[in-house]
Amino acid sequence: MRFLAGIRAIVFLSLVFGSVVLIGFWAILASAIFHKPIWMKHVGCWYSRIAFPVFGIKVVRQGYEKLEKDKSYLFASNHQSFLDIMLMMGWLRFPAFLAKKEIASWPLFGWAMGQMGCVFVDRSDRRDRMKTPQRIQDSLDMGTDFCIFPEGTRSVDDKLLPFQNGAFHIATDRGMTLVPVAISGTGRILNKRGFRLFPGTIHLTILDPIDLSSGTHDHKELARQVESSIAAHLQ
Repeated sequence: MRFLAGIRAIVFLSLVFGSVVLIGFWAILASAIFHKPIWMKHVGCWYSRIAFPVFGIKVVRQGYEKLEKDKSYLFASNHQSFLDIMLMMGWLRFPAFLAKKEIASWPLFGWAMGQMGCVFVDRSDRRDRMKTPQRIQDSLDMGTDFCIFPEGTRSVDDKLLPFQNGAFHIATDRGMTLVPVAISGTGRILNKRGFRLFPGTIHLTILDPIDLSSGTHDHKELARQVESSIAAHLQ
């Protein structure tokens, strides 16, 4: 069982990264030529929706009706697995993410991520980090949803790690609409600790949006509130 899961993981990840190089290259090139960044999102979305069922992964999505079509959101989600990114791409309106600044210099792909609203951060440069809130706001202003993982890293045992306050400071300062998201199942299917992929079911639940436009929210209390709501749902 473990041996087959290891082989499945090798095949899955090889196809993912191979497709990024082969299919992604042409999608990026076409998007650049015709000035249609949305094409890259469509390719990523449909690739995830095809790849998951092929490897026996089912996704159950709940709460999507809570999102307004023409509004941008800042999603705050727990983080269990590498699969979380693909899950967001395929089933949660393809939000943008934070990325290391070095990725911005990658040929074509750095440009593609920038076009899709991703924000590059030099974590060693305090001045650069200070610009992150405005860059996220700019991404939202362009109509792009954004996703943060307040735990800061993937959990190895599916247990929720303590939420960091920084991202919530951004949300309260800018008066954003924050949407907590609970992910369950990805950690059991492809865990950070082991290189094995198992079939299974993922539950993606969109919790009630929190409107922060009033400017009366405390970012530390907000972090505790979101952490508690996601924890309660996971339990």
